[in-house]
Amino acid sequence: MYQAFIVDDEETLRTGLENYFDWNKYGIEIIGDAEDGDIALEKILACRPDILICDVKMPHMDGTVLIEKLWEAGLRIPVLFVSGYSDVQMLKTAMRFHAEDYILKPVNFA
Repeated sequence: MYQAFIVDDEETLRTGLENYFDWNKYGIEIIGDAEDGDIALEKILACRPDILICDVKMPHMDGTVLIEKLWEAGLRIPVLFVSGYSDVQMLKTAMRFHAEDYILKPVNFA
């Protein structure tokens, strides 16, 4: 079973992502979440998930900085970026870190 970690400053999105999908059906277990990159960094390094679902823009440490710090620590995991920004530069930055995909908010769970 794969393990996933969710990072987003919007609690409703974190909760929605955690609870909407039947992750077990896809062989995925959500093992944790965090509301910001600075909080997530320590947790992710401790639990070492297989997949990261991460917001790009967050108040204290954004998603691209988080990924950069994880890479510096030797942890390179597949990332699915979620963002309310469709900015081309943001997309380029996400792709530089080999993002698996980039989903724009609002995420429609219907």
